[in-house]
Amino acid sequence: MPVSRSPQVLKGALVRLDDQGAGAPPQVVVFQYNPEKLHRRLDERPSGPPQEVITCSLMFDATDALESPDENPLVVEQGIYPMLAALELLMHPRETRRSSWWPFWPFGSGSEAEHEPVLLFVWGDHRAVPVRVTRLDITEEQHDPKLRPIRATVRLRMRVVTHRDVPKGHRGAGLWRQYLSTMRNLARGVYA
Repeated sequence: MPVSRSPQVLKGALVRLDDQGAGAPPQVVVFQYNPEKLHRRLDERPSGPPQEVITCSLMFDATDALESPDENPLVVEQGIYPMLAALELLMHPRETRRSSWWPFWPFGSGSEAEHEPVLLFVWGDHRAVPVRVTRLDITEEQHDPKLRPIRATVRLRMRVVTHRDVPKGHRGAGLWRQYLSTMRNLARGVYA
């Protein structure tokens, strides 16, 4: 069996983690192509950690899948609209067992807030950070004869959610602290 010398490429993703008690598997939206650029902006706040906003452009293209229609019936039937729909739903309220909202505001109260869903932006093995999608700009660039989108660019803007943005006991706070700890460990190698 030949050995490939090509590096294995990780794919960026958005991962929605529901209440662990519900037993629901995470909903994972894997990027078809990793964005070439990732823009991060950090603004100082009067107290606490800075407010960070991450923006990137995602590209979706059904061309390769349409070359093998028997292996990709969903793409033949719907184009890339299912992927666009999954991203759009990140902006819509979603029913949970206890409340109706998406993804972070407004929170429930008391012990219910501890189990609200968390949305993670996963970018490599050192970056899994809780976020809130604040804007999607979708440009459908090409359609098939039935007007199903087959090529699109999505500009995604996310606000990083820190421990100060979530109720006490919310697991998003723990994920933020874990992300901060990873940054500190990475920075230690730079400090003299």
